[in-house]
Amino acid sequence: MSQHERTGWRDEEYSRRHRAYGKRLSMVDVDHFWFEYDTTNPVAGVECKEANAQEVTLQTYSIRCLINICNRLKIPGIFLRYHKKSDAEFFYDMVVPLNTFAKNHFNRTSNMSEGEFVKLLYKIRGIEPPSDDDLYWTIGWNTNA
Repeated sequence: MSQHERTGWRDEEYSRRHRAYGKRLSMVDVDHFWFEYDTTNPVAGVECKEANAQEVTLQTYSIRCLINICNRLKIPGIFLRYHKKSDAEFFYDMVVPLNTFAKNHFNRTSNMSEGEFVKLLYKIRGIEPPSDDDLYWTIGWNTNA
């Protein structure tokens, strides 16, 4: 059965209605999940949470469902928790490889600067990232921070 709306940020009406369909009809209301892609091919699935959000357990049905989707697509599944380091930069204080496809690119839970995460996204695609100077001037943050 789908979970009750916890934050009040989203429209609860459909979620409430779906729960009325019965306990065997589970759903995932994807909060901040996206696919990284190259041309039209998905290359990674990323679940993202803000650092001040409710504590996340990676064993929930929704996370396990997202892992299953990534496994079926044979792409890395990544969980990340972020906070804003400054007005111009995010910091990822928890980057977790959710499946073996992700562990082929980084094998343990890590923290990463925004620049390190961007470089990981290039690595997943198998393409060379721009130089740190080019990333800095294009986006406006320090890739070595």
